[in-house]
Amino acid sequence: VDYDWEGPANAAEEQAYSALLVDTRKAFKPHKLRLTIALASYQKLDHAGIDAVDEMHLMAYDHEGKHSTPEQSEGDVREALKNKWPKQKIVLGLPFYARKITNADASKTYAEIVEQFHPAPNVDEVNGFYYNGPATIRRKTRYALDNGLPGVMIWELGQDTNDDTSLVKAILQEDKK
Repeated sequence: VDYDWEGPANAAEEQAYSALLVDTRKAFKPHKLRLTIALASYQKLDHAGIDAVDEMHLMAYDHEGKHSTPEQSEGDVREALKNKWPKQKIVLGLPFYARKITNADASKTYAEIVEQFHPAPNVDEVNGFYYNGPATIRRKTRYALDNGLPGVMIWELGQDTNDDTSLVKAILQEDKK
């Protein structure tokens, strides 16, 4: 299971989230089931909660403006490490969508971007939308691999293309290097 509680609002909710993770781990252990969580780098989790999960999926996207640059992703990893997330549990999140730079509520899937604008593989911005093209996805995947992270996760598969522009294909190509 992957929990995605994006907004514990205070210390009591953070403690409740940790307790939920510990209880889930206890229930899952006899069945050898995995427990993962999705978090932003600024979110806090106590040691018991961290110990209870197999992976921490770092949502390295949805920043202001250009919502998911490589530099922001690297900063998110540094912040997560500063917040005592174990490196061996940090899985770098990659967005398969675009956000309008001046209006984060306006978004498009990566597939919509490709269909409408046919951008080059090394382009990440078109018509006021910022996204991660294949070159950036490869760069972020290489960063995760070179820095000892267990891998990457994507949000979300249904937003990819099914041809040579595929972001999953870019991840797999970089992983094979």
